[in-house]
Amino acid sequence: MELLKINDKKLKVTLSENDMRDYRLDAEKIDYDCAETRRAFRDILTVAKSRTGFDTDECKIFVQIYPARDGGCEMFVTKLSDEADEGIHAFTAVYLFDDLTSLCCACSLLTRCGFRDRSALYGSNRGYYLIISEDFRQNNNTYSVNERRNCVPNYPILDEYGKRLAADKIIPVLKERFKEICPEMAVERMANLN
Repeated sequence: MELLKINDKKLKVTLSENDMRDYRLDAEKIDYDCAETRRAFRDILTVAKSRTGFDTDECKIFVQIYPARDGGCEMFVTKLSDEADEGIHAFTAVYLFDDLTSLCCACSLLTRCGFRDRSALYGSNRGYYLIISEDFRQNNNTYSVNERRNCVPNYPILDEYGKRLAADKIIPVLKERFKEICPEMAVERMANLN
């Protein structure tokens, strides 16, 4: 098991095929309501706390899992703030990518995981701006359900390839000044370039 503390609120866990077997997890058939699955997550988080200091004891968490080709998986654990309980049903995120390779890799990973939300792409001399709009009332693969059954949107895998920007501030600037490269289905189209 490999652990990478991305920041104080986000942890990446990479499990090998043997780790998956040891924890009795199947990335393709994770059942968040199963007591054995929740116990495995708690065990993993206990190890993470001792190795990295990433403490989720007093937090609600959001877990997102991406199966790997070798039988293992990448798991992203995000600590939630109370904002997740406010009942907001739409979510827009903007990520800046320095180069086309990073953008295409991130989009390819999202599509392999069943991405079905709206996306658009803008460009400038600073890089590529990917806008993702998600209605998380839909049952798709870009969010999951935590133990308290709250739906929360997130794209933690994108944090490894790009930089998340303040959507409310950057979107008006993008639409006014920057070149629109792909007005819709940007994630799917960029994934095809990879």
